[in-house]
Amino acid sequence: MLPSKKIRVEMLNKMRSEDGKRKYKLRKKLEKVFGHIKHNLGLRQFLTRGFERVKIEFDLACIAYNLRRIWSIVGG
Repeated sequence: MLPSKKIRVEMLNKMRSEDGKRKYKLRKKLEKVFGHIKHNLGLRQFLTRGFERVKIEFDLACIAYNLRRIWSIVGG
């Protein structure tokens, strides 16, 4: 068996396990948030350079996402 095929089979078995299914469900929840930030907030690339500045920019996008969610939940 080729190494890449072996790795694929191992991953398939891992994903079919109960633990794998549980973890994949959590992944779907998180990817929804990133998709919303990319699509609706327009954050497809960062405007700054350097890890610290990019981190700050992403934190601001997350704050904006959370504020919009709170606003829609509270009904403002």
